[in-house]
Amino acid sequence: MRRGIACAVAAGVLWGVTYPLAELALSMDKSFEIVTAEVYSFLAVIGLLHLLLKNRIDIDVDALKRVAVLCVLLGLMNVLCMYLFYVGITYGNAALIAFTAQLYPILTMIIEDVRWRGLVPQDHVPILMLYAAGLALFTGVAGCSIIAVAAGLGIALLNALYVLIYNRLCACCDYRIVNLLIFISTAGLAILLLAVTRGDPVVPYSSATVCAALAVVVYACYMLEGESHRELSPSTVAFALSLEPIVASALTYLMDRTAPTLTQILGAALILASIYAACRETSRTSIAKNSARTSMARVAVQENIEKIRNAYLKMLTLFYKLEDEVTGVFIALLSRENYVLIGPPGTGKTTLIYTLSKLLNAKWFYRQLTKFTDLEELLGPIDIAELLKGRVVRIYSNSIVEADLALLDEIFNASSAILNTLLSILNERVIYDGDKIVPVKTWTVYASSNKVPDEEELQALYDRFPLRSFLSYLPPEETENLIVKGWQLRRELDTATAVATMDDVKKCHDYLLGYVYDNLNTLAKHIAPVVASFVEHVQISNRTRVKTALYVIAYIALVTGNLEIDSQTLRMATLRILKYLVGSREQLQEYYTFLKAHMPDELTQIYELVNEAKALINNLMFDKARERIEQANELLNELKNKLGHLLTCFFKAELEELENVLTKLRESVGE
Repeated sequence: MRRGIACAVAAGVLWGVTYPLAELALSMDKSFEIVTAEVYSFLAVIGLLHLLLKNRIDIDVDALKRVAVLCVLLGLMNVLCMYLFYVGITYGNAALIAFTAQLYPILTMIIEDVRWRGLVPQDHVPILMLYAAGLALFTGVAGCSIIAVAAGLGIALLNALYVLIYNRLCACCDYRIVNLLIFISTAGLAILLLAVTRGDPVVPYSSATVCAALAVVVYACYMLEGESHRELSPSTVAFALSLEPIVASALTYLMDRTAPTLTQILGAALILASIYAACRETSRTSIAKNSARTSMARVAVQENIEKIRNAYLKMLTLFYKLEDEVTGVFIALLSRENYVLIGPPGTGKTTLIYTLSKLLNAKWFYRQLTKFTDLEELLGPIDIAELLKGRVVRIYSNSIVEADLALLDEIFNASSAILNTLLSILNERVIYDGDKIVPVKTWTVYASSNKVPDEEELQALYDRFPLRSFLSYLPPEETENLIVKGWQLRRELDTATAVATMDDVKKCHDYLLGYVYDNLNTLAKHIAPVVASFVEHVQISNRTRVKTALYVIAYIALVTGNLEIDSQTLRMATLRILKYLVGSREQLQEYYTFLKAHMPDELTQIYELVNEAKALINNLMFDKARERIEQANELLNELKNKLGHLLTCFFKAELEELENVLTKLRESVGE
């Protein structure tokens, strides 16, 4: 939080520095086209170098195509803003334009309310009046330059529209790519304008030094804003940026060797007060809007969520030491994702999915794949009656095409023909049968394998299973409990009845998907830093990273039964989800190391105390061991109270393990 505030404040200060720098550049060239072309050319070069040398990312070409047109539109807005600034300083000064342009947070608030409610609420009128009064006092009504104020208001409107479009773009494409496209398009439009108006597309560099300095400051502003948005709400960042006109004004007065009057200071204070009120109102509106959208949907879907959770809790009681795998099965179900279970034979992979199908009364499809499995076993046989008529028609009734759930055992042993068909099923939920495209009804495709595929030709298929679990045989000391739970599971399965339906699953999925869309910026702000930190150790594809938000929300709904989410809950849930995104057992060890480093500090301290107690017991130092055990127990109780119910659910396995270990340690020291 403190880092986010520091970044936002620094961005606000630096944005204020841009005004006198831009004024200086324009005074040297007397041409807004040249200054715009120079500044954004430098920005494009800086952005490209930054992207290639430090923050290398995979570029999604399809995403670029979707945002390219809007990036050009934003580039045009940048050119217009520079033109309005040029007009404004001709008839006024940078401080006047800076304060006038600060109407943009208020305009953003009004535009959002009009889009949501269809009108401008009356409670916005006092904010507008407060802003108008502040601007009148700052400019001085008698000596006010109408043209300069109009230019500032134009910049404010363009900025409001810019922010709304820019936020939408960043929701579907990496913000660094968006920035680079905007810089390139702005420079290109300025050069084109230069060629049209002056007949010469060549940009003279008479103000190159100032423009380069301006570009560096602007790029730093973009980076600082990006960092602050990771931890702060957009309205908080917007208010921190209101330092922009104050800094611009101070630098202008310093350069002119003048001082503001008391009336101007009062006017600036009123403008800042109106901005603060607008930012608070924007925050409340955003919360109300999201609450209005989600609360009605939540009431309607709550019963469906409870049914799914009942099935989930039932499976947790049936299977022994498979809590993570059961959770993964349901995360895949709620997010409609493909899921692979990797482990030796006899670890419960098939039984997991069979049990799931019984509890959901789902039609399931099962095949063990080999090199000799043909398409008819997967897609269904050819209809002989139709074949005699000269038409090739398949009977899909008992195939994967008509199933709710599918389990493909030993999937990586399949032939190339089967693998090619599976890729279209996993990607698009369709099959290409001759000249027909047949929709596949299968909701979730589960797969199992004894090992991770090494063959290069299987990597594309393996990547289509972003959720993964790795199973192993239980240690010898677990044999007694395993026998008891195994026979209990067998008896339960004979009489098991459905506790939910696939219709419940689909309604929950639609609700969770809508929740992600409505809260996308908030989710990305808290989830992205955890995923980004993990990606430094374990590679995760772009496609999987995008879907992480849905996995996290599905996990929280499944484990807690509600979506009353705060930042800590999101981060802890993301830590848990990362376990399902690793690609091998070696990477799984990397995950456990990462998890330990990001656990609550108290949990780490308890583990250290437990290890110290074990060492002391081995050295027959029982009195000191009792002290460590008591300290660990007190810290464990404090941690439970601190975490609360939600986070306790996420660390249930660790907390239960520590309780069992502490109980055994007490017994070993004679307590």
